[in-house]
Amino acid sequence: MSPPPALADSYRGRKIVIHEQPPTFSASSDSLFIGQVSGLDDVFEGANRYQLLSLIRAHLDELDGVGETEPPAQRDTEA
Repeated sequence: MSPPPALADSYRGRKIVIHEQPPTFSASSDSLFIGQVSGLDDVFEGANRYQLLSLIRAHLDELDGVGETEPPAQRDTEA
């Protein structure tokens, strides 16, 4: 049975689950967080669960085209 997620959220209709990976003997004492999003094969890693959540949300915004705007149309100034 897997441990409960360190953080779970939903954003833009997708479920985000972040698990804490315990440090290995050879690794530093810092924990590593692994994040996955439903519908995506990408795996995200980070040292802080909340920064990782922000990174995943920004990635989803980028995938959905949020924040991207077309340049304003040039107006014809000739009379």
